[in-house]
Amino acid sequence: MLDKGACLRYYKNSYVADLLLSFSKDREVSVRYGEAFGKRPDMLRYPSDVLEFAKQNVTSFHVSEEHWHDPFMLSNTRGRAQLDKLRSGWDLILDVDCNHFEISKLCTHLIIEFLRFHKVKHVFVKFSGNKGFHVAVPWTSFPRVVGEALTSDMFPEYPRAIASFVSDHVYKALSDQLIKQHGLAGIREIVGDILIEGGRVKVEDFIDIDTILLASRHLYRMPYSLHEKSGLISLPIPCDMVLKFERSMAHPEKFIEPLASYLEPGDGDATELLRSSIDYVAKKPREVKKFKRSFEVKDPVPEDCFPPCIKSILQGINDGKKRALFAVTTFLAEVGWSSEMIESLVNEWNAKNPTPLRDAYVQGQLRAFNTSKRTPKCKNEGYYLALDVCKPDSLCRTIGTPSQYAVQRMRRKQA
Repeated sequence: MLDKGACLRYYKNSYVADLLLSFSKDREVSVRYGEAFGKRPDMLRYPSDVLEFAKQNVTSFHVSEEHWHDPFMLSNTRGRAQLDKLRSGWDLILDVDCNHFEISKLCTHLIIEFLRFHKVKHVFVKFSGNKGFHVAVPWTSFPRVVGEALTSDMFPEYPRAIASFVSDHVYKALSDQLIKQHGLAGIREIVGDILIEGGRVKVEDFIDIDTILLASRHLYRMPYSLHEKSGLISLPIPCDMVLKFERSMAHPEKFIEPLASYLEPGDGDATELLRSSIDYVAKKPREVKKFKRSFEVKDPVPEDCFPPCIKSILQGINDGKKRALFAVTTFLAEVGWSSEMIESLVNEWNAKNPTPLRDAYVQGQLRAFNTSKRTPKCKNEGYYLALDVCKPDSLCRTIGTPSQYAVQRMRRKQA
């Protein structure tokens, strides 16, 4: 865990402050106070801002994937057309996350190889600060126009297409590598039960190349920021160093100077990657996936078995109600609630909100809802942490999603 004294000593380093300030240019910034995020939008204007934030107990700094003409013009009420006018570009950020660090490293290495195979020269990677990596390609590596579409306007569609293209190919390569290195029995020893489908390991069941968070104004941990859980630096590293990287290398007391740059300007070298991704997604069959759970629910899980975060949301919240609605509906579907039961509880919840969502919006979301959508994971910082409802108890530390918590709680109750 992050020690407050170590946090302040690290951010007092003027070199660190300069690095954070330099990277924040033209990007939206948000700070985090332990488990709660600060106001948005925000920016860093001077190196001294970093120290001032640290004195206010800020633990980490987060930054947008998008570049903006003026980040202070952003607000939660702006629509798509307004955001497109404000956006000057976007970086591709692929977030690789897995509870097994060696698999995270191998997956990251394969992503880098795949991007290089598609002639992308400007590929950058940083350790996330905990269990994964952020692989990045700068905005300047992409063409400004594809067909009649301005690339800057095609967020999140274009980066989502690239993520789909990359992940589909890398997951297959990762499965092949793991089988070659460990065999099926060895993989089971590392990750537990695995699913074999079509002759390959379904590695996506235990590792994420994150595409869910590719939404406008999504933030990720800034290079050289600390991580609350590990106390380590989100450290840029050379691409060729990934397989040899150890988490201890990112200890703040060891930081002297950068090991590598991050998101230096490109020269249009990702044009082939983008065009191939758009073509791949256009030809990819659209499957209506049946909802799958990692557990079976015979009866609806009662409310007294809900996790602290869901209980807190259901009491009514001020901000983030649209995200909360998504989290609650997907959670209830996963724990066996019928559509009628979900609608009734959602309407009851909305009435408790200090400023309720419009009924038309809620009903529209309920009609459009489908059970192929998954409940956001606990580690998804855009949901429970950002909503300030993540107040974990002892059971929370053993699960990955609110629905897993509810099922385990119900089973313990019934035992």
